[in-house]
This record gives sequence, C-alpha cells and structure tokens, in this order.
Amino acid sequence: MLTAGDEYPIHQTPEPIAFSGSDRNFYDRFFFNGYSADGETFFAAAMGIYPHLNIIDAAVSILRVSVVVTVVAPSVIAGMVLPALAALACFAAVGALLLQRPGSLDSGETPARNPFELMPLFAFALLFTLVAAASAALAGNIGSSGLLATATVSGLFDVDVAVLSTLRLVGQVIEPGLASTLVLAALAANALGRLSLAFVAGPPSYSLPLAAATAAAIASGYAMHTLLPALAALP
Repeated sequence: MLTAGDEYPIHQTPEPIAFSGSDRNFYDRFFFNGYSADGETFFAAAMGIYPHLNIIDAAVSILRVSVVVTVVAPSVIAGMVLPALAALACFAAVGALLLQRPGSLDSGETPARNPFELMPLFAFALLFTLVAAASAALAGNIGSSGLLATATVSGLFDVDVAVLSTLRLVGQVIEPGLASTLVLAALAANALGRLSLAFVAGPPSYSLPLAAATAAAIASGYAMHTLLPALAALP
C-alpha cells in the first residue's frame, strides 16, 4: 500500500514505507517536542509501534502526565512520582516479556488518518471546560470525595483533561497531597478505560496480557502510594 510518505526520498529498501519487512521485532517510533518562546514550557509526545507483534509502547500516559505535572504544578510531583514509577515498571516488565514471545505477521491494512484534524482539539477543549467547571463546583460544595469522582470519571475518557483540571485547583482549593492522589486516580481510570477498549476491539492474545499488566501496575502504584507516609517519616 502506497502512502504519503512514499512521496519523499527516505526509502531504505525498494518496498513502500508501509511495508515493515519480516523481522518480528521491527518497530517504528515518532517523537514530537515543543518549546515556548521563553524556554520555560516544554512538551513532548512519543509513540512506538511493533506491527508484527500487535504491540504499542505502554506507559506513555504516565510519562507524559509526569511531565505535565512537573511543568504546571511541581509541588504535586513528590506525591505521585514513586507510584507512577512503580506502575511504569510493571508495564515495562510485561512489555519486555511480550517482545520475547513468537509473533505472527499481520497482513491487514490500517487506513491512514489526518494527524491535523481539528475535531479532536475542539472535543478536548469542550471536555476540559466541562470538567474544570465541575471540579471547581464540587470542590466548594462536596469536597475531596466529589473531586475524586470527577477525576476518575473524566480520566476514563481523557487523562489530560482530568490532570489539568486538577492541577488548576492546586494552591487555591486543594493541597498538593490531595492533587497527587487525584492525578493517580485519573491515571488508573484511564488505564482501565484503555483495557476495556482492548477487550472490545482486540484479540485475547493482546487484551489478556494487557489486563495482567494493568492489574499489576495499579496494584503496585496503590501499594507505593499507601507506603508514602511511612517512607516520608523515615530519618
């Protein structure tokens, strides 16, 4: 299948760019970074795909959210970095094991999509506005339980919306410790949402290992989050 990438002189073999050969461990990755004019704000996005193993690099959300928290509300990162790293280690371990198992070639073709579509951006802006308003209202009327419910539900659909809505309340309505708990809850909910999609759209050979990785990641993250007060009390 020919794609727009075949218009450029970047081929390393006579085959089209979309053809990844027969190496079961072949992977393709992209990175996209951006900086503000004053150099104070930085963002990065990355994704890796192993087409012959039906695997996409995991834990991208954890890493991205950690960067967002560090930039937007650095005081929150101390309460979430160890649980996030524990969850990341579980995803990485399961991913390494999956890379070692025999894979089969996938001859199906994936339709190309325009990466510059505006509708996802509009949807993100609308969802962020609604969640931010709901978070502010719940924080004043219900308290932390309402914020936890909002972060969890919104995290199911878009973890960035949940995290940014939480961080904007730090120092005004909530303390950094509560904010770190809400961010971790949003991450866990988002992981469960992705797992649900995997069971609906993917084969058991993909969804079952992902379920094991997700369960291990949430359990290890929760355990580390529970141990944080004890670790902080150590001399």
